[in-house]
Amino acid sequence: MLALKVGGVLTPHRRFGESYILIEEGKIAQVAVERPSFVDEVHSYDGCIAVPGFVDLHMHGCFGIDVMNASSIRLRELSERLPATGVTSFMPSTVSDDFSRLSGVIENLRVASEAQLGAQVLGVHLEGPYLNAENRGAHLLDQIRPPSIEEFKALYGKSQGLLKRVTVAPEVVGGLGFIEDVSARFDVAVSIGHTNATFDEAFEAFDRGARMVTHLFNGMRNLDHREPGVAGAALTRADVFVEAIVDLVHLHPATVRLIYRCKGVKRMLLVTDAMAAAGLSDGQYQLGRTQVSVKDGVARLGDGVLAGSTLTMIQAVKNAVKVGISLRDALAMASDSPCEAMKFKGKGRLEQDFDADILILDKSLNLVSTYVRGKKHFDRDSGAH
Repeated sequence: MLALKVGGVLTPHRRFGESYILIEEGKIAQVAVERPSFVDEVHSYDGCIAVPGFVDLHMHGCFGIDVMNASSIRLRELSERLPATGVTSFMPSTVSDDFSRLSGVIENLRVASEAQLGAQVLGVHLEGPYLNAENRGAHLLDQIRPPSIEEFKALYGKSQGLLKRVTVAPEVVGGLGFIEDVSARFDVAVSIGHTNATFDEAFEAFDRGARMVTHLFNGMRNLDHREPGVAGAALTRADVFVEAIVDLVHLHPATVRLIYRCKGVKRMLLVTDAMAAAGLSDGQYQLGRTQVSVKDGVARLGDGVLAGSTLTMIQAVKNAVKVGISLRDALAMASDSPCEAMKFKGKGRLEQDFDADILILDKSLNLVSTYVRGKKHFDRDSGAH
């Protein structure tokens, strides 16, 4: 049995002082105030806090690896390297493309997920191609098409159940029926995004089964006092989860605080929407079949449209705290709340019988070490990952 000795523990909903986190067979066995006599090994992190590993529900790549273009070997490498950013579980996201290419990407992700190396793939997020062309962002115009339950069923079958979430524009032809059908027939969360839906159309989509909003405020009509749109519907509806990209580029700090005040810690989810440039320097990168320029850490298309982000989850938490969200709530938005949104069990908290996905942070909230299912996968001092 392994024990982590830390200066404090945030579960994230409760705080403990100096503690020992006992780990056995990849699970948390106990959080104790004294070292039990039966512990075999102790890793000491004096002056540091232990928090739950982060769960990123929306990311397209990192460290030069693009989900759409990577082989299963490179996708395994992505899993192995993500713990260096605080991510212990994630949902790789696609971009709009043809059926053959999406099918191949899903197959590669399925194969990579079976290796169980590093950060765990909890499911695939199909972001598109069932979007509104007017709000497509970095998605290819010629790959956006009306929702097809037949195509979706085929992709779901290809994933062998790993496809867990789909983003849809509810106002496009067949959108509302698709949302209702998917919600009733598949173990898949439907999210609204890249949409020009009105307030009423969004409300009906939620009534028909959609339960999330993809990167709130981005890729949708502006919030207007006479037509609040998807943003207004999501902010005023208590049962809806919303993603927030808190890189302080996609959202103004005041907008972040607005989301927090309306949705609270349980319904606001920190995500990165990261693309291949995350963790690397400025330059030219790929997002699917699209070339993206990164300057001053901001990813854009040639026409200036934002194309994902270079955000990491540890930076998202720091930014959330910077704009006025409590550390406890910021941590929950990056761990427990995403798991609640997707109904993932056994992750997101430092509690007995949960997976031992643990981050060790110093007083400046810098990442010291990352444990995934009880095994160390990143160590700042050694640079190992």
